Formats: sequence, structure tokens, C-alpha cells
Amino acid sequence: MRHFLRDIIDAMASLPLVVKILIGTALIANFIIITQWERLPFAKRLMAASPPPAALAPARPTHPDIDRTKPTAASEPDSEAARQSLVRRMAPITIEDPKIQSDGSIENGDSRLVLYGIKPFNSKSVCTRASGERWACGLHAYATLRNELARKTIVCQPKKILDQALTATCRTGGIDVALILVRNGLVEVTSDAPTELLQAQATARNSKTGIWDR
Repeated sequence: MRHFLRDIIDAMASLPLVVKILIGTALIANFIIITQWERLPFAKRLMAASPPPAALAPARPTHPDIDRTKPTAASEPDSEAARQSLVRRMAPITIEDPKIQSDGSIENGDSRLVLYGIKPFNSKSVCTRASGERWACGLHAYATLRNELARKTIVCQPKKILDQALTATCRTGGIDVALILVRNGLVEVTSDAPTELLQAQATARNSKTGIWDR
């Protein structure tokens, strides 16, 4: 590096005086421009004439809790109407040898069906009779439904689309599958249940059958 600088100095020394003066003048002017740019009169005029930088649009929120696809309250009724319209156009679903889940739902490929008109149950639920006797009401409901549908074919008519399932009225031999559970007092019906299920629950309640013996 020292030899390189020495060569440059020797080369500069050998230049004519006029060239040396021009090079020195250029270096001084360059130094002044770099260090004193904002104070120079022509620089101020250039800065004043330059357009201001464009304002950046505010960034959209990226918080993970914000669901931009979630419908507003005003659009929810339309969404529900669209769901019901879709259900009415759905064809009946036929399932051979249905697989019963622990909550009473029925496996249908990658999805599941929930029996329309009754509340889901838990196969691990335990109930207490009026006499104080405890019994496995949830397991009884699960076993009854599984045994009634084993090796049979059911036909299910979709009723309502849920977030992760589809409610449906399923029949075997013309009998509503949910009715089997209601008659035996093993489940409760929902508020929008068909009249047949409501009447069956009333009968089971009056006779203190199953879960109504309390």
C-alpha cells in the first residue's frame, strides 16, 4: 500500500504546474460541496423546487385475531338464508352400516351427521335415578343407537348446515332414528324438534322412562 501511495505522489509531482492547480481546485470544490451542501444558495433553490415525497398509505392491520372474512351483522341473515337454500337442494344421503360416534353423531366419510331434533349426548355421562341409583345413561344411549343401526342402511335428509357438521333426519325402515332414543328416554329433544319427537319425549317424561326417572 505504501509503495502504491508513493507511486501516486511521484506521478503527481511529475505533472505540469497547470494540471496540479486544476486537480487541487477540483478537490477543494468537491470537499466544499460535500460538507457545505445545505448552505450553498443554488442547493437551497433545488431543494425548494423538489416535490415533497409521497405520503405512504397507512398499513392495514395484520393482527391475527382480525378475521377479514367474517361476515358483518348485516350480512349474517343473508348467509343463513343461503345455507338454508343450499340444504333444500341437497339430495338425501344413503349410508350403509353407519358408524356411530360417542356423541351420537354418524360418520359420513370425512364429515359427520348430527341427528336432527335431539341434543348431543356423551357416552361417558352418568345419570341418577329418583331412587338414588347411578347408571351409565350416556353409554346406554350410545349402545342403543349403535345396536339399532348395525349392518343396516339409513337414509338421511339434510336439515341444517353447522360449522363442522350437518344435521339430518335419518330413517331406517321408515322410522326416525332419533325417535328410537327419545322413546327410550335416553336423550332430550331440541326446541325446534318435529312434533313426533316432542310427543315421544312427553310420553317418556310422564312414564319416567330413562333419564326422566329423576
